[in-house]
Amino acid sequence: DVTAGLDITLAGESTDPVTVNVANTSSSISSQLQLFVDQYNKVRDKIDKLTFFNESDQTKGLLFGSSETLRMESDLSRLVTGRFYGVGKVQSLAQVGVNVDKDGKLSFDKSKLESAYQDDPAAVQKFFSDDKLGFGVKANAAMETLVGLNNSVLVNRSSTLNNQVEDIAKRIEALNGRLDRSRERMTNDFYNMELAINKIKANLSSIGQIQNLFTTSK
Repeated sequence: DVTAGLDITLAGESTDPVTVNVANTSSSISSQLQLFVDQYNKVRDKIDKLTFFNESDQTKGLLFGSSETLRMESDLSRLVTGRFYGVGKVQSLAQVGVNVDKDGKLSFDKSKLESAYQDDPAAVQKFFSDDKLGFGVKANAAMETLVGLNNSVLVNRSSTLNNQVEDIAKRIEALNGRLDRSRERMTNDFYNMELAINKIKANLSSIGQIQNLFTTSK
């Protein structure tokens, strides 16, 4: 409670006056932005790996043509390239050093963030932390829509695929039951056919013996 908005930790005692200099810094924002850029680019790499199409040999990724993946790409692209109105003069990631290249990957220019922060630290902070229109709120909302636990794009898709797998498993079980019954019926038919053939053979043998009797009598 020495100064409003400032936490001070006592590290030791001194008989001499101690001077504490307090200044705004963008270092924490910078580290978090670099982490965001790195993680975003990893997601892009994963999407590219799963959605590729090789025209020469007609091979394709597991999620090629997936509407959910296209939705994810679109929403993420809109998040990092869009403008955030109503938060002040800083309204985009580009203004704080985050840029998008032709492949959709992000890069971070730390010096641009530092320059914007020195010019107006409150504006930079408001861009990221405004509780209604800031980047943080918008990013969280986008992630919740795409991968949140409740009713998100990927969770719904996963649930749909799981239901399809369960339905296929039930169909396989039913078909296996029909196959077992057909196998049992065919086995019984084969057994009965063998019995009939053996009876016919026995009858033919008896007829042959009767013919032999007439032949012997002549």
